Amino acid sequence: MTLKVTFFNLPAEVRNHIYGYTFDDSVIALISNRNKTGWKDPQHENEWKEEGRIHSFRHAGKFGSYLVEGTKRAIRLSALSSTANGYAICFASRQTLAESIVFLYRHTKFAFRSQRPFLNFLRVTPASSLSNVSRLHLEILMYGDPREIPHMTFKEKQMKNWLGLWKKASELLPNLRHLKIVAQVNAVPLRFTLSEEWVQPMLQFAACPLTSVEVRLLTTFRPRTILDEELRPPGLVLTVTPNMRPMSLEDRHHAELHRLFENAIERKLLTHGEVEDKEAIREFRKSCRSEYQDFHFPYLLPQQRG
Repeated sequence: MTLKVTFFNLPAEVRNHIYGYTFDDSVIALISNRNKTGWKDPQHENEWKEEGRIHSFRHAGKFGSYLVEGTKRAIRLSALSSTANGYAICFASRQTLAESIVFLYRHTKFAFRSQRPFLNFLRVTPASSLSNVSRLHLEILMYGDPREIPHMTFKEKQMKNWLGLWKKASELLPNLRHLKIVAQVNAVPLRFTLSEEWVQPMLQFAACPLTSVEVRLLTTFRPRTILDEELRPPGLVLTVTPNMRPMSLEDRHHAELHRLFENAIERKLLTHGEVEDKEAIREFRKSCRSEYQDFHFPYLLPQQRG
């Protein structure tokens, strides 16, 4: 009579390897809208399909209903269950759920592009699960220049909320290792210094033990409509739309300066804030004074040009 061998007859170390492989490079994007400018844009979705083997796009409305239903987990796993992804392993039994939930949070990249879903995620997810989150993708849309003075309060409120939210996240995610930030900066006037108000929310993550950081800045001088190779993951075939245009020489100068300033922010985060601002931004200033001193880009201060 042959003995029946089940999944749980495998050594715990082997099961852990299986769980780790199942959720490795997976992506869960908790989103707030489905318009053409957001995550439902085909080009944007294709980027996620290239970045992660497993991907799930969740709408913020459904995410909010999870709270009403009283679930103790920020993500209702049954909503993610499907034969097309690996999350179904969580539902095989209570034991697989207990064993695999750690790997789900540890290996999955959680992506957010607005405040409310991210705040709900931090508020509802148990501290034990938040402590396992190691990969995060955040998109932030900065408030533009108010047309009327009374509207300035909305800009101040938004910036205060972003600052408080990301500071809270840096405290609740003690094991965050990999961070990607895509910021649409609409500040007027636009300035590239580490003391700018719109930079401060990003710098809150200097408190985390980060090992890799990627920052992408989108401005009026570097919009998505330019065919910039830096704005897409390696290997992704760019879908050209009618509103896109090739990069000009001036566009390339803008892209290079943006990349240098992104490097300054990344260095500040990777050194956990220990590097002085002048040291972190040294390469940016050096390039401005040597290669771009004759260019009068509006976001460069006179002392940066020479």
